[in-house]
This record gives sequence, C-alpha cells and structure tokens, in this order.
Amino acid sequence: MLKKLNTFNKCLSAIVVLMIIANIYYLFFYKSWDRYNFDSSVTVPPSYPMYIEEVSFNYPHDELGISFYKSQDEVNRFGNTWGQAYYFPEAREPMRLPIELVLSYFDYRANKFYKTKIQLPTKDMKQCFEEAQEQKRFTKLYNVHGDVHGLVFLLGVANNGNIMLWLKGDNYAKLLFKKHLEPVSISKSLNYDHFKTEEQYKAKFFEYLPDSTKQKINSGWEVKANYIDSTKQFIKSSL
Repeated sequence: MLKKLNTFNKCLSAIVVLMIIANIYYLFFYKSWDRYNFDSSVTVPPSYPMYIEEVSFNYPHDELGISFYKSQDEVNRFGNTWGQAYYFPEAREPMRLPIELVLSYFDYRANKFYKTKIQLPTKDMKQCFEEAQEQKRFTKLYNVHGDVHGLVFLLGVANNGNIMLWLKGDNYAKLLFKKHLEPVSISKSLNYDHFKTEEQYKAKFFEYLPDSTKQKINSGWEVKANYIDSTKQFIKSSL
C-alpha cells in the first residue's frame, strides 16, 4: 500500500512539474500579451495586372501564420479591386506580428519580374494596433469560435515596381511603408518549372491575360498612371 502511495505521489509531482513548465512556456514563449488578431490581403490596379508568384509573411521563431492566398488567387484571376482587401476577412487565433514580407511577382504590362524580402516595422505596427484599439477602430474578423476584432494588412502592388503596405480597420488606415523595387531576371526570381527558356515562361503568363484586358492595354489604358500615389482607395472607411 505504501509503495502504491509513493508511486501515486511521484506521478502527482510529475504532473505538477509539467503544469509549471507549461505555464512558463505560455508566459515566456507564447506571450499572449504580444499577440493580435489580423488578416492580410493583396491588391493590384486592374489596368496593371500582375501575377503574384509568392506573397507571405515570416513570423518570429518560424511560427506559422496567416497567408494571402485568397486575395492572391483573386489577383491572379484578374478579379480584384485596387485598394480593397478581400471581402471576407478572418482570423484563426491571436498571433505575433510578422517580421518580414516575402514577395515575388510578374508585371504583365512591363513584362518584368520582381522579387524582394522586406523587414517590417514591428514597432510601428504595434503602435497601430494600440491606437486602433484605443480609438475603437478594430474591424470584425470571422473566427469559427465567434467573430473577433483586429486589423487587416493590405499590400498594394502598384505599377513601375512600387509597393506599399497599410494597416486597416473601421475608419482607420495607416501607411507602414512605400518601396520601389528593381526588376530581376527570371533566373534570379522564379523557377523555370518545366519551361526551358525565360521567353517560354513569360509566354505562359500572358496566356492567362484576358483578351479584353490586352486590348485595353494596347489602346493605352491608363498609360501614364502612377498608382503608388493613388491612395484614396486605401483610406476609405470600410474594408
């Protein structure tokens, strides 16, 4: 009986130790106070169509986070509106803010590839979340366990290699940065896949472009536009 009691006490002690370790992990690694609800979206001008090969965030400690895939698919199907986020924002769970933006894309009109990794201004991002929360400017984000509130990262990929990143809420919009990218060769940007030459790769991209869009572009559709300075859509009250 005494031996069984000692075994029980040892098991109980082990459970207590594991619970303490779990609490320490939660407090010092998970850092619930440093996590936020947010979604992400990408947008391009209809008159300057792009093929987004990759767009993603990198997170601290290689954590998995949200992706741009819904709006990325919309852009690649030529169905997006400049300055507007994907119509159905959602958040799975509170996450740490991203630390890096990864982006590679093909500009149909310029016939150029772009690729970059950009360190994100995490301090400014935290200030935006604190400010929006204080001003009650968070927007509603769908969650399977019940709607939550937060902000949406909105990446604008403009013409001439220009990009900008915003944080948006309800009647809230803050520009995090504008960047100008230099084009890169396909050998340094995208994988050839099963194509043998750069020309074959580009030709495949152009197959996706609707004939109606090609005709508009050939007729000079917004040929002098500079969308990096066209931000009215980004600061509209609603997402």
